[in-house]
Amino acid sequence: MAYINGPQNHNVLLVDYSNFTGKVSQSNVITHSLKYVQAVKCGFPKVVNAITEIIEMIQNLRPEITNVHMVGHSLGGQIIGQSGSHLKDKGKPVHRLSALDPAGPLFSTSCITAESGFFVDVYHTQIAGFKGATKPAGIVDIYVDNAVVQDGCLSKKTHEKVLECSHRAALLYFAESINNQNMKASRCDEIKTIVKNLDALKNIDKNNNNVLSSTCDKKSNSEGDQIVFGENISFNATGVYFIRIPTVPKID
Repeated sequence: MAYINGPQNHNVLLVDYSNFTGKVSQSNVITHSLKYVQAVKCGFPKVVNAITEIIEMIQNLRPEITNVHMVGHSLGGQIIGQSGSHLKDKGKPVHRLSALDPAGPLFSTSCITAESGFFVDVYHTQIAGFKGATKPAGIVDIYVDNAVVQDGCLSKKTHEKVLECSHRAALLYFAESINNQNMKASRCDEIKTIVKNLDALKNIDKNNNNVLSSTCDKKSNSEGDQIVFGENISFNATGVYFIRIPTVPKID
């Protein structure tokens, strides 16, 4: 809806692959449930192939459409990465891929990579071995808050709901960014080293800070490189960035 109600005209194609995956968001990662395993091992390649065929068909029938932007959340983030790689192998690379907290468990090697398309931006909101992939994967990677528990999710009553809220937040932040160019992320190269220590990431203090947010907060308060977060990001941007977002937007 954010694209449809936004300031620019878009052709929006939504992909519903729930017949393959079931309600993955409710059984995802923490328990490594059977549904998630089935989604990754069985449904994943079928959805990738279907999306690849659809995009390729559009490219063949409407060659004037060159600005294809694929956006995927969680498992969808890995799906668009694999699909983007398939299209690139066919000589028809996608203009942009945006992975929103791409799924981590069962992906020892990320399918979303800097080579998946011409420009690949990745957003991390729930890392450290739980739901989302931890390591940088794109041309640009942006880590939000402490990247494990989002500040706007602390009011949730259970640990599982806090984690699910944090994982889903990536989608809501990106939707918010479509009509908001005031969200700015600061460069924080230290993240590349910090994310190698999962135990340190999970060590969160009473102010909801871990080593990632504490380190990058200091960087963001000094003069440094900044980029617009989300939809309106500069295609000249590269590297690893950090942003504070105090609340999780709601979709009307």
